[in-house]
Amino acid sequence: MSGAEIGKTHFDVRRPLHPNAGLPRDFIGGEVIIGEHRALLAEPATRALIELDATPIPAPEDRVNYYDDRHLEYWLSGLDDARKLAHWLPAEGVAARYLDFGGATGRVARHMARRAALDVWLCDINVNSIAWVDRFFSAPAAAFQNRIIPSLPIADGYFDLVSAFSVFTHLDQDEIPWLLELRRVVRPGGYVYATVLDEHVWDRLKDPASEWLLKSISRGRHDETLPERCKRPLTERVVLEYSPGDASNVTVFLPRDYLAAKWRRFFRTIEFFEDHHIYQTVVVMQCP
Repeated sequence: MSGAEIGKTHFDVRRPLHPNAGLPRDFIGGEVIIGEHRALLAEPATRALIELDATPIPAPEDRVNYYDDRHLEYWLSGLDDARKLAHWLPAEGVAARYLDFGGATGRVARHMARRAALDVWLCDINVNSIAWVDRFFSAPAAAFQNRIIPSLPIADGYFDLVSAFSVFTHLDQDEIPWLLELRRVVRPGGYVYATVLDEHVWDRLKDPASEWLLKSISRGRHDETLPERCKRPLTERVVLEYSPGDASNVTVFLPRDYLAAKWRRFFRTIEFFEDHHIYQTVVVMQCP
């Protein structure tokens, strides 16, 4: 194996990007299922933002299949999360830096990049996601590919806020090293904002109304065992494994007692917000 091949994974394999779905305004009137997103769409300011957004919407294959062919809902979901993130930033117009860690093709970053005086960065393990951002983003954003090893080429305390949407939900190894790396690149008093699957999500799997969620998490590999398993309380870290060849090939559940014991010790404060990223729980941690 040559030196250039060491540490390479399937995330490093370049492929042609798929044709983009279109501009956001092309999908006004498209299907929107989630109530929170429908309410957002009803705001007059949202319609104006849709019309002004010159960054195209990636094909589902280039956005980890978020929302399948519901292109408008994909766009709205990013706006919804960006609005929630803004609470943890300095006032708009005050210079600040933000990193969308595991940001894929910029579902959230495209909205954050409109914020005045905010320096937006994005990184992802998939080289094709970075290629898409570099090629198609109309707003200024610095994008780079991170490696599988918990290390970022960023100075200590550089960012005011780092988000990690659906990252720790699929991270079966190096969870704490990556958490510490995110803490390292955030300034004292800044925040790490991450989504997790905790007991609130685990308990929902028992609800017949959440059968869609159970099937999504089971992915055909745990159809027989997971329905019975989730009837018992979530008391420890649970990793559900799938095919070793796919992206996001595991789903990880982290109970709050675990988070309080393992994550809290590295931060000044830790707060939990249920259903803050669709069905996922958001954990916000202030850096010391």
